Amino acid sequence: MKTLLNTFARPALVVAALAAATSSGHAQLSLPAGGSVTPPGVSYPATIVYDNLVNVEVRNSGGALMYQGKLQDRVTRNAAGGLEFRSQLRDVTPGFNGIAASIDRLNMAPYTTSVSFDSSSFGTVSPFLASRTAAPGTTVKWRYPTTVSSSATTKFATITTNATSYNTRGVAVVTLQTGDSVILTGIAQPGAGSPRASITGPAPLSCDCNPITITGTADADGSMASYTLEYSTSPTGPWTTIVTSTTPVTGGTLASWNTSGIPTGNYFVRLRVTNTEGISESAVTHLHVDSSPPGISLRSPALNQLVGGVICLDGTVDDDACFSNYRIAYQRPGGIKTYVSTSTTEVFNDPLGSINAGGFADGPCTIFVEAIDTCGQASAVSRNVVIDNTRPVAQIASPLNCDTVRGLVAIRGTAFDANISGWSLSVTGGPYNTYVPIATGTTNITDGVLGLWDTSDLPACSYTLRLRVDDRSSVNCGSNNATEYYVSVEVGDPFCGADVNEDGGVDSSDVDAFFEIWERGGC
Repeated sequence: MKTLLNTFARPALVVAALAAATSSGHAQLSLPAGGSVTPPGVSYPATIVYDNLVNVEVRNSGGALMYQGKLQDRVTRNAAGGLEFRSQLRDVTPGFNGIAASIDRLNMAPYTTSVSFDSSSFGTVSPFLASRTAAPGTTVKWRYPTTVSSSATTKFATITTNATSYNTRGVAVVTLQTGDSVILTGIAQPGAGSPRASITGPAPLSCDCNPITITGTADADGSMASYTLEYSTSPTGPWTTIVTSTTPVTGGTLASWNTSGIPTGNYFVRLRVTNTEGISESAVTHLHVDSSPPGISLRSPALNQLVGGVICLDGTVDDDACFSNYRIAYQRPGGIKTYVSTSTTEVFNDPLGSINAGGFADGPCTIFVEAIDTCGQASAVSRNVVIDNTRPVAQIASPLNCDTVRGLVAIRGTAFDANISGWSLSVTGGPYNTYVPIATGTTNITDGVLGLWDTSDLPACSYTLRLRVDDRSSVNCGSNNATEYYVSVEVGDPFCGADVNEDGGVDSSDVDAFFEIWERGGC
């Protein structure tokens, strides 16, 4: 466990305060290298900045458990800004043979040290001696009486230093009166803390809008020199700096990244934290930067296309990771823009929606596709089309229904549309099982000759004439406007039925043929 400390750049002030032993109201005794003193008992109102319980078990050479409890490992900061490293044996399990004789705190060099014990803390056993090794003053040893109970709790023994930062890479040794001991690691000690670098937000590859707030932790247990946040398109760099700071951050905002000049895409973001000893730690995340609005591609209808009925829109609307929605609208000349649908689903080369224009008057119309992303960036595409809901005019004026015709027949009528595509005149009946073309055209004809129908070789029978006129519009997403007109006529017998033997002429042989049929009972 690491706890953030504020680093004070005042070592000279701290040393002077400790030497005078007055700045915090503590009566510490200075413990120089190679020296020993009897620690005084004082009261400690200092602020706790780190507190941890470490399990303690001491066994003899045979593996038997001699002592069991916990070491309270605590760091406080006094009024002068110095750090005080405090040790207490507590939660001792009674019934074992071992009695704690000493606690050694290692790695105190090269800091100045003064010692005392907290007379106001709970516990019954106070240290009677504190000593410090001479070369180079690495270890401070606390000695305890030999007559105390094996289940007794010690009072806090305090080492006041001129250190302004700490880490948790230290070592302490608990030794029993029997000489058995245990080495405890992960104990707080003076010195620069281990750098911590983590990025907690935004979530990797989420939609990130300008400015992007990057959160996390950049800290070194109170001894951070600086942190740098940077970005790159590759995990191997090169890296471009977003921000550099000397202020520690714990679970907060590392930077507000202005991405206005950065193209949309995925970027690696790296946090590097360096402590005062030059040790660095890094964290990397992968962010999606959204600097552009959604993309819109309208494949249909085409520009100035003739449309009628239901207008179908087809194309693409997308925006990578940040899509919100798109809307479809239309506007007639002099009218207001009218929205007809909204969708929250991206579309890739597929139908986007439709506009029911079946009730619109013919003429110009503008259709719109508008899209917006979750960053509030919007885009729009408009397309001018021409509404054509009017069906073509198709009419046969001559011949009329039930007329009898023969020979070369002129068929008159009208094939008209403002946007005509073409017309066709055809006939069925008699020997025909399908419509057979008579004439076609691509231009308008008004009350004119549509075509000449030669009936000379056709048998007398009923026939149907059909005139079909098509325009160039796209109606209901596919078909066009079309009109068909029908006239039924009779193709007559030029011999009025007198050619009884059907030899192509009328003579006396037809009289003989008539009576033969009559005698056989025919008509």
